Amino acid sequence: CNRDRNSLSLFSIDRASGTISEAGEIPTPLAEIYGVCLFKPASGELYAFANGKDGSFLQYRLSAPDGKAQGELVRSFKVETQPEGCVADDQRQRLFLGEEDVGVWEVDARADQPATLSSVIKVGDVVHADVEGLALYQSDGHDYLVISSQGNDSYVVVDVEPPYTLRGAFRVGLNASAGIDGTSETDGIEVTSMNL
Repeated sequence: CNRDRNSLSLFSIDRASGTISEAGEIPTPLAEIYGVCLFKPASGELYAFANGKDGSFLQYRLSAPDGKAQGELVRSFKVETQPEGCVADDQRQRLFLGEEDVGVWEVDARADQPATLSSVIKVGDVVHADVEGLALYQSDGHDYLVISSQGNDSYVVVDVEPPYTLRGAFRVGLNASAGIDGTSETDGIEVTSMNL
């Protein structure tokens, strides 16, 4: 998201050279754009969810018919207070979104479905405000939602499917001799099960 212009700035990557170039900009009506995440259903279309500090979520269908990226607003919904990170589970067609002082919600990510919010986990004993970044850890055996719990510098892990069973929480502490830098007050987050 482009916070200076309250828009979505899109880029393309040349697969052969790795060169990144601007592909277009999609203006939004958000007064203060705050976050963005992508969703790609089995149909192959690409969607972007943009959120604003006022709790608004806007879902855009992205396309580039003439090589220039375009976005069509296809759905909007709102949470009551300031949202933060979001992540889409393409396989299950669900969107997980964080509401800073409330917790994590999930909603159907498909544009033609109602935006009915269901609670995943609330701010409380394990998740401390602010709820920040969200990421999916996907493997052959099991998938998990990883939540950045900024208020206590930790990461909370829950099952990606209802009833969203809590699997634990952890911190990344400093270990200079092993070359590990600690983390604190994490905003965005990404995880992978790939052997890097």
